[in-house]
Amino acid sequence: MGVWLHPLFARANHSCDYNATISFNTSSSTKLVAVREIEKGEEILLPYIDSTQTFEYRQRELKSTYFFTCHCNVCVQGPSTFRDEFLVAPKNSDQVEAETVREVESQARDLMKSAKDEDPREALEKLKSALQLLAKTGIWPITRQPYPEIRQHLVQTSIHAGDFVDALVQAAIQHFRIDPTLYSERNPTYVIHTWILCRLIETTSLGFGPLSANADDYLEKSGVSKFALGSISVDLLDKLNRIVSRGDNGGGFSELYQTIKKKFAEINAQAEGGVEEWRNDHKTQIRKDRAAFERMMSNALERERQGLFP
Repeated sequence: MGVWLHPLFARANHSCDYNATISFNTSSSTKLVAVREIEKGEEILLPYIDSTQTFEYRQRELKSTYFFTCHCNVCVQGPSTFRDEFLVAPKNSDQVEAETVREVESQARDLMKSAKDEDPREALEKLKSALQLLAKTGIWPITRQPYPEIRQHLVQTSIHAGDFVDALVQAAIQHFRIDPTLYSERNPTYVIHTWILCRLIETTSLGFGPLSANADDYLEKSGVSKFALGSISVDLLDKLNRIVSRGDNGGGFSELYQTIKKKFAEINAQAEGGVEEWRNDHKTQIRKDRAAFERMMSNALERERQGLFP
């Protein structure tokens, strides 16, 4: 039923509006990590499932796996939260009828599931087809599942296939356009996604690994220079360092958090006067770099609707 049995943590109830999560590490130790401020006397609540899923999906998953119906603060609102929102209500859209929404979602999920059994190249084609299915409806926001889940698989599979620029573009969309809606900054998932983007920026800017045929051309046309990648990476590392350095966020616990702090210390030492002074000296250029990055993501999403990928 679950993934682990612990006499203390097992006492924590589920909520789709959770305030903590469980963090595992390679030393076999485990810790509860707060994902937001928890008031004195407030109950510790954990997500037993992926709480970013739609109302119907969450209820079905909890019923079939944990045998209860959730009545948390999110679920009592039914399908009226951002998790269930469409860009346009299906019944008012000329592009898709309400009764086909479930069919499209089912097809996209089936493609994502079947991609797990394929080699990276074939898996990429299935994942891209799944994204295009949702994009072509014209009503599916990129923050509504299974869009984010499919994109995350696309990031991972692109890395395995050695398509680091492809992975970079998708990870950027995930971090800047999706995660702020789905997760708090203190959520370990947010931290992990941001760290992956940092590593992809470093890998791409240094030219490691085979890139997709038009990768360099794609970045150049988007106006994303090596300096732009570097400045965005520094900004993200600074943000991550501030997040994981909070004592109440398990900063001294996770090996990943320690790695992030060490990496930032290296960058801070390399920058003359430190990262803060470096940022002040390059304000104008950094704004231009961020604008170029935003254009790259917007172009990628538009191409995605046309069935084209970096």
